[in-house]
Amino acid sequence: NAEVVCADFDKALKRFAKQNIKFDIVFLDPPYATDNAEIAIGLLKSLDLLNLPATIVWEHDRTKLKYVKDCFADAITKKYGEKYLTYIVVEDENVV
Repeated sequence: NAEVVCADFDKALKRFAKQNIKFDIVFLDPPYATDNAEIAIGLLKSLDLLNLPATIVWEHDRTKLKYVKDCFADAITKKYGEKYLTYIVVEDENVV
């Protein structure tokens, strides 16, 4: 069972919150030159959209490495060519 939602990410996340939908795993692959991933992570927390424990998998470029290091000390980041995958394990509401 799957549903395709054609909407901006913030509107989709707000819709999921109204429907009381929560996630165990979230994949983020926004345009690298935006702050959309950071905004999405903030919305996942503020809208209480994560089942705990949950995992956020974020694809990004090197410009986001400082943010990851500053905000998610326990995150695991792997480099694949010029791209990075960061795995953020959210075990309690204070992680994100």
